[in-house]
Amino acid sequence: MQQARGELEAGGLHVVRSRDGEAGLVERSDDEVREGSDRLRREVSDQRRLLLETSNGTPPTLGGATLVRSEAGRHEYTFDATQTKIAALLEQAAGQTQVLDVETHRAPIDEVIADIYRQWQR
Repeated sequence: MQQARGELEAGGLHVVRSRDGEAGLVERSDDEVREGSDRLRREVSDQRRLLLETSNGTPPTLGGATLVRSEAGRHEYTFDATQTKIAALLEQAAGQTQVLDVETHRAPIDEVIADIYRQWQR
């Protein structure tokens, strides 16, 4: 069964739909929903975001990461943590410019769901 987005957000009753369009209700606890969300992230990929603040306006070129946006010395990248280690990205950045601040976080669940949908379409 293909799970509806709501099933990933909170416990309770959730609508699930099979690939052939049949729908049904399934009850899930908050813990089951969190575990499912974490499992989806691991199975699809481990997409992360990296935000660097540098001393100049030029974004560093980072192998294994894609520049998403850059503005006023703040540069945001996306990368797959299973393929590229954060330490390697920071080493590359430090070799090109002075790094003032760093922030990293997992991709939003909406992006994870979009990745799953794209995979199902293949």
